[in-house]
Amino acid sequence: MARTDMAYSLSERTFISTEILRHGKQLSVSYLLLIFLGFFGLHHIYLEEKMLGITKLLLTLTGIITLQLLIGYVLLLFVALWLIIDAFLMFKKVEQMNSQLEQSLKRYVAQLKD
Repeated sequence: MARTDMAYSLSERTFISTEILRHGKQLSVSYLLLIFLGFFGLHHIYLEEKMLGITKLLLTLTGIITLQLLIGYVLLLFVALWLIIDAFLMFKKVEQMNSQLEQSLKRYVAQLKD
């Protein structure tokens, strides 16, 4: 049975909040990485989406290398469009990750009480 937040003691709520602050993802960090290093996929790596980050990095590097052949422009345009989509999806992704962390912490606290 799921417990409401009021069912947790003050120390349990403090523990959960502290752990979310320590291990949760910050939206501001995610957006800064997207804006300044997005072409290299670092915001994906920060959000534990390593394969997406590596894919974006490889597309960017391939695009830079093939700029002389004009296909590089297409690849970099694709990555730029992908970044715009990421900007709109970032809030929900960070919120979802932090919510999952909170739920797992609540389960952990419940197991300690049992």
